[in-house]
Amino acid sequence: MVGVIGALPLISFVFATLVAPLSAIRLGARNTAMASGVFGAVGLGLISQASGVVSLSVGVIACGICTGLMMPALTAAMQALVDRSVHGRVSSVMNAGTSVGVAVAVPAVL
Repeated sequence: MVGVIGALPLISFVFATLVAPLSAIRLGARNTAMASGVFGAVGLGLISQASGVVSLSVGVIACGICTGLMMPALTAAMQALVDRSVHGRVSSVMNAGTSVGVAVAVPAVL
């Protein structure tokens, strides 16, 4: 069961990534980012209070959706607000931020 729960974030991330560009176009980058934040907060809340496999799985799925929705929303916002000459640099910082978050979160949990 641990393997299934471990795979759920990737699966939900992939599905959210498929929907996210359409969401960013239809709802706008800001609203998509807000929806992503809601999924993240709900997911983390469910994970922190999980009393069983189902609640843990739902929380993990919500966190995967959060990640899948966020990057296209941030990219759309970057394209609208940042000068084109620095898109590469800003995109690198956005992607590196995810790694920094993981690097900080893992020792904090341990």
